[in-house]
Amino acid sequence: MEKLIAISESNFELLNNKLNMLIKLLEKGKGSVFDGWVTEFEAQKLLGLKTTTLWQMRKEGKIGYSKINGKTYDQLNSLQDQLKKNTVQAYH
Repeated sequence: MEKLIAISESNFELLNNKLNMLIKLLEKGKGSVFDGWVTEFEAQKLLGLKTTTLWQMRKEGKIGYSKINGKTYDQLNSLQDQLKKNTVQAYH
């Protein structure tokens, strides 16, 4: 039997917006030389994190990144790995 999980409408909208942004980023990157990379701004929007938080994660070696002419690009798979690593399992 599947369990029903209830969330507020505002949290649902937030989650839906983030999923839509991720889909757009993935579609945008198909066939691109930038496959698997997002700008710092895109990473901030996607995860709802501030510049300093992403900087700290890079400094600690938690996410891979590249810097070109002062613009920072984060590896999508590093961001996804951090999400998986920090997942809190649902209580049964």
